Amino acid sequence: ILPEHCFHNSAISQSSELQEHYLQWQQQQASVFSYCKYAFLLDAEAKRRLLGFDFKVRMDSAMQELVAQSIRQGLPPETSFEQLLHFRVRREHLLADFCGQLWWRLKNKPGCLDMPLAVEFTGELGVDA
Repeated sequence: ILPEHCFHNSAISQSSELQEHYLQWQQQQASVFSYCKYAFLLDAEAKRRLLGFDFKVRMDSAMQELVAQSIRQGLPPETSFEQLLHFRVRREHLLADFCGQLWWRLKNKPGCLDMPLAVEFTGELGVDA
């Protein structure tokens, strides 16, 4: 049995068109060839880059949906952003506060996990993003 690195193709893994191939593969354009149909050709670094790209695409899509939802409800987008993205925690109870708020969001608003994270420490000035 051959190790997996024997199948990796550095020219494909380093291709500048890899993100375009990924988008085509995600959109399931069967008539268009995509390297992503053959993931064994990609090395770990190429797969890592694609995961990062996928997360960015999902985060952008979630943000656009949030803005559209706010506009449809007649609310300013900032209100929804603060509700979904901010975690308010006490520094001395960081883990307990964060986990409690994360659990609530997982149960009630699972789509918010695609959003950027901002943490506000109660009693302190500024927001850590």
